[in-house]
Amino acid sequence: TGQFEWVPGEKGGLSGVISGTKNGNVIEAVFNETDAEEPYPIAVKITLSADEAVVTSSDESFGSYTIKKSTCK
Repeated sequence: TGQFEWVPGEKGGLSGVISGTKNGNVIEAVFNETDAEEPYPIAVKITLSADEAVVTSSDESFGSYTIKKSTCK
């Protein structure tokens, strides 16, 4: 479970809670937007590899993202 914040350089964005289960290198999760007027859970799949995470959803409003690994100091 964690907080998901997506703030693009343009207009829009998503903020909410994501909860799921990891099985191997795949996380099956549900995203719930914080500011939604009515609950609208979105199924999300996160595929992990050594250098990135690929986030996909069948819901067009969520989109698809590739997040490159970064080294934190």
